[in-house]
This record gives sequence, C-alpha cells and structure tokens, in this order.
Amino acid sequence: MKHEYQAAMERVKMPPECEARILAALEHDPVKHKKTHIRTVIAIAAAVFLLVSSTVAVSYQTGVLNTFFKGNSSVLEPYIQYPDSVSNGDYRLSVNGALYDGNNFYAVLIVEGLNEQAIEDLKSNQVIAQSHLDFWGQDMVDRLLASGGSGPDTFHLLNASGISTRELSPPDEASRAWRISGNFMEAPEKTESIGLWLDFIGRDYIVNIPIDNIITPITLYPEQSDCIEVTIYATSVKAVFLASGMDSEMLQAFSVVLEDGSILTQDDLGLRMNDGTYDPLTMRYECNYLFDVPIDPARITTVSINGIEVAVS
Repeated sequence: MKHEYQAAMERVKMPPECEARILAALEHDPVKHKKTHIRTVIAIAAAVFLLVSSTVAVSYQTGVLNTFFKGNSSVLEPYIQYPDSVSNGDYRLSVNGALYDGNNFYAVLIVEGLNEQAIEDLKSNQVIAQSHLDFWGQDMVDRLLASGGSGPDTFHLLNASGISTRELSPPDEASRAWRISGNFMEAPEKTESIGLWLDFIGRDYIVNIPIDNIITPITLYPEQSDCIEVTIYATSVKAVFLASGMDSEMLQAFSVVLEDGSILTQDDLGLRMNDGTYDPLTMRYECNYLFDVPIDPARITTVSINGIEVAVS
C-alpha cells in the first residue's frame, strides 16, 4: 500500500494556475487578509486533495491484486514486489506490483512517455507498431496501428514458457498500462530474478523482479490415481498425470479442506486450465491451473484430486 501511494504521489502534477494562486496568497498582507487567506488555502488544499485522491485511486485500481484476483487476497500482500523503474530517455517502464508464487508470475506495467513526441507515439500505438517492422513487415505495422494492439513481440518475460497480456485503463494522459502474466514450467532458482522488458523500450532496459520471497507451496504424491504428483501454490496448481495423450480435462475434480474444517471446491477457487505439456517418452502430462481466489497452502490439511483424498503431512 505504501509503495502504491508513493508511486501515485510521484505522478501528481499541480496545475500552474493552482501554484500561482498559492504564491499570490502568500504575498498578500497576512493580517489584513487573514480570513481570505484561510479560505483560499483551504480551497486550494481541497482541490489538491481531490487531485491526489483521484490519482491514488487509479493506482489502487490497477494494482496487481485487484487486477488478477477475486475475494480476499491479503495473504499475498507481503509477497508483492515493487522493483525500480527503468527509462531509455523517451519512455519510463514501471511495475505497479509484481507477484511470483513459485510457478506463475503476475504484474501490472505502466509505460510513461517522457516528452511530447514519445507521448504521441505511445498513444497512437506508432512506437509499438514500428517495433514490429523488421521482423513482421509493414502488414503487421498497419494492423497494429489500426487495432491499437500490442502485437506478438512487445512484451518479454525471460525464460517463461508462455505469457499473456491485456491492456488496462491508462493511469494518465501520458501513459499506458498492461497486465502481464507468465508461467514457468521449470521454476527459476530463488537466487535468480525474473527479467521483464519491452521491445520498443529496448533489451538493455530490463526490470529485474526478485523471486526469493514466495509463499511456500506443498507437494503431494497421490496413490491409486493417474495423478502422480500435485503441487499447490498460493495462486495455482501444477499436476503431473500419466496419460496416453493430451487431455485438457485431466484435473476433473479438485477441492481442499482447510485447518478450520472449511472446504473450498474448484468453483470456490475459480480453478481454470492455463497450459500444459505432454512428454510422449514418459507419457506424462504436466498441466498448470490457476486460481481466481488465492489461498495459503500452509492452511490446507486435505486435498481431493479426482475423488482421491490425500492428507497433508
């Protein structure tokens, strides 16, 4: 919360006429116009407060938790990262909160134009479209200019097996914002970081997000089941099945029992398929499911997978 507030305050710009009124009020005789000064300062303070409140509200609305999850997500708050922004002189890339659960990554990105031309090119999508010219050709440039989309090569999440993006409402007139998520079928080491960069800003301007602070997942090995391994993270489930081929419905029934006795079904969690890989040599299918509602794995006492119950030791 503190980081979001500070980031919002940095984007507050007092209008010139507002600043002029404050200076003019201070130059008048303090005794003769005491009541007038008080009214003026109060009015100006109220206006500035509304401006700040509006900006902070935008920041909250585009935070990583509100953007990706439903319900009570307070369990994730201590694990949100706010890395330093990077700039190439024309654009500033900021991360308005990033989260890694050991399997999946989530972040909200804000790109701010730092001069009039950069702002115009960002808002018109010119800078994004032109960055696709060399590899994709003019046809892709024309399509991106017409659609305003981000294209296939704008966002890069190093070593991710797949990424997904969606544009959000812009924080202000000089910026655009996106949500980005990615899956790591092979989790990076905790000593590493997740590198994030945008093609039109440049490969040299990487935001590195630390991943050494995550909620500890739990791993179970069900018996008498085609599911031979399941790992439950705070926002996702990774399950390994023995299968003769790819099947998008491998995890057909899933629920957990918490330490207080309450039961969360797959509908309660908003469980949904994200992606998966099949290895024909081992005949194993590894699939990744996401939660809409986050959970603390440490609170789980029993897991039910396709009708097979497994106790958490």
